[in-house]
Amino acid sequence: MWLIDKEHFPGHPQKTCDSIENFLSFNPADGKQKNSVTTPNPPKKMPSTRSRSSAKRVADEAPETNGRSSAKRSKSAQNGSSNGSKANGAESKASNKVDKKGKKTAMIQGQDDAMIKKSFRKDLFSDANVVSLRDFHENSGPYQHCVINNLISKPLLRSVRAEIMENIHFTPKHTDIYTIYQSGDLVNISGLTEAERKLLPSLSQLRDALYSPVFRDYIEQITNCGKLSGSKVDMAINVYTKGCHLLCHDDVIGTRCVSYILYLTDPDDAWQPEWGGGLRLYPTNPMKDDEGKESLIPTPDWSLEISPASNQLAFFVVQPGKSFHDVEEVFVDGKARMAVSGWFHIPVKGEDGYIEGREQELAEKSSMKLLEKNLEVHDSPKASRSDYPKGDKDQTLSKEDLKFLRKYINPTYLEDKSLSSVAERFSETNNVQLLKILDTTFSEKLKAYIEGLDATELKYDGAAIPEDTPSWKVSGPPYKQRFLYTQPDHEKFSTTADEDFSPLEELSHILLPSAAFKKLLAKITGKVAVNRDIIARRFRPGLDYTLGLGQEDETPRLEVVLGLTPTTGGWDVPLESEDAMEEQGDEEEEEGDDEEDEGEGGEDGDEEEIIIVADEDDEEEGDDDENEDEEEDEEMGDAEEQILDNWGGYEVYMSTGDGKTKHPRIDDPKNKGTSTSHELDDSYDPAIVSTAASSGEDGLMLHLPASWNSMNVIYRDTGIMRFTKYVSRAATGSRWDVGGVYQVE
Repeated sequence: MWLIDKEHFPGHPQKTCDSIENFLSFNPADGKQKNSVTTPNPPKKMPSTRSRSSAKRVADEAPETNGRSSAKRSKSAQNGSSNGSKANGAESKASNKVDKKGKKTAMIQGQDDAMIKKSFRKDLFSDANVVSLRDFHENSGPYQHCVINNLISKPLLRSVRAEIMENIHFTPKHTDIYTIYQSGDLVNISGLTEAERKLLPSLSQLRDALYSPVFRDYIEQITNCGKLSGSKVDMAINVYTKGCHLLCHDDVIGTRCVSYILYLTDPDDAWQPEWGGGLRLYPTNPMKDDEGKESLIPTPDWSLEISPASNQLAFFVVQPGKSFHDVEEVFVDGKARMAVSGWFHIPVKGEDGYIEGREQELAEKSSMKLLEKNLEVHDSPKASRSDYPKGDKDQTLSKEDLKFLRKYINPTYLEDKSLSSVAERFSETNNVQLLKILDTTFSEKLKAYIEGLDATELKYDGAAIPEDTPSWKVSGPPYKQRFLYTQPDHEKFSTTADEDFSPLEELSHILLPSAAFKKLLAKITGKVAVNRDIIARRFRPGLDYTLGLGQEDETPRLEVVLGLTPTTGGWDVPLESEDAMEEQGDEEEEEGDDEEDEGEGGEDGDEEEIIIVADEDDEEEGDDDENEDEEEDEEMGDAEEQILDNWGGYEVYMSTGDGKTKHPRIDDPKNKGTSTSHELDDSYDPAIVSTAASSGEDGLMLHLPASWNSMNVIYRDTGIMRFTKYVSRAATGSRWDVGGVYQVE
């Protein structure tokens, strides 16, 4: 998982709330407590909402004696919901204890069952509801889950919401897999002073009720999951506002047993499915590797969406390689999808139901362990390399090569002075970005073609490939990536344009695989390519992304990405505070002045990490540049109001800091043993393949917003990770690129 350091994205701190001191701080002067790690623009209060009917929800699929279902089907998946259970069996009193790491863990004190039940709806624990829920859970799909509406008492619900809105601030989290606001771990409430705890009596009551013996027994009866721990309290408050999302994962980490989410949306304004924020469950298909070993792989499409509803509890047993789910992006302004979410864990030593060795058994089944052993076998697309002809050692650009390249490449970049400048900077940074890289005539033709594709509505259900575009495929599995792609046929590689080639295919079949382009790369980088693997990608709004992954092998390579995104607007909206944006604006003005002094050769200051070489010194084109700048100023004039309107789609390169691929939840010594933390950080995020920089080190190398007519060339050695951020549904078009991976000598 990738945590963006605030030095690169001011106002979005990397620090996580892993202790009481970091979670809440008490101010005696005003009698209020505040989160010590806060967003620069925190939700000052939960947005008010207006009442709307939710009659469109499919209620007949999950009958219950009290409350309505909000589970919504897509395709032919089965769903489950009902109400009630009967609690039985009491547990011995628990007390505060210190685990083997020395961290205090909340232990729910033994309480009278009758008192605990007052926190819940009156008929929740009835015999009839227990039978109905258990039956529905057993027959639900795509994997077993359950939904209970009107879980807690209405007075407690409103009191909890009021305490959260009054006393708790949230930390913004921007990573490859999610964008959310989150509180600290609610286990920390137990360590507050008496005066501080008095500010959160209802939240404490809710926490204790959920982890009480009577409610844990209730969950055990419904799911048949076995005994659950009363000592590991693992829960936090998450707030999803417009643009927030959580991508596909299966929650399999450590000793987690049951995953749950209790929605605390506005009870006076029913959440509507069209606002987004649904919990989406993914079906899986069995797939075999080359040795015949079978694994369950999630499909690109979810099959069931459970729309949030106030006071609704959704939960499921965590199953390795099966319990895949995501949280749909929230699409609307002024609505807050607030929820308490967390996990019930297996019992620890000394608790009823503890089984020696089970923790180690679960660790071996974790997604991280399985994916670490078999990272690529079920991936699509797969590498499709084509070797260059052997024997040609001369990397000099001939007249024929230059004539060929000028059909596609801005001629300024082919001049000796420009090439020398680019090569010098690449030698210092191992990366370079070239703006307006394509020839003007070809660029205009290509832009019109891509805009036409963007304007054509894709007719499909979910993430599946549209039937009318058979040349495109959908990548996967979704716990790693999802986007549309097409790979060229090696046999059609050519140096001349075929009449049947689209402008996009000319890049993938003619320019990028050509020997002339190989020589151009050698001029820029000083590295000679031995093969190439070309791909065109389309990231659709509201669907597509890649998560932080290493390369499939450790062979050094050049990666070339031609940015071909024609739409403008929210691709480069800063993810930072107003003050930080003003400072960045001043810096950009200074950089602009420097660029005006550069001249045609394109040399820039020594402080630039990515060189931007000027294009042709053309008067008419200069006028166009001024008009484009004016349009961009108008579009971005309200940037201060669009901090959460970033469309995503930016590409990030990060270093693991030690020169090798690293899975922090497995390799990091601090993660040995068992943790109860719920923090979505680089140690306890959803179970996905991810990497992070060494603790305390800055791993961010490049941050590249989606753009039009730019080329990024990066030398990617071992230990460098890359991801493309999820593209928001707010984007007015797809993120497009064509690129190549060139293994080098």
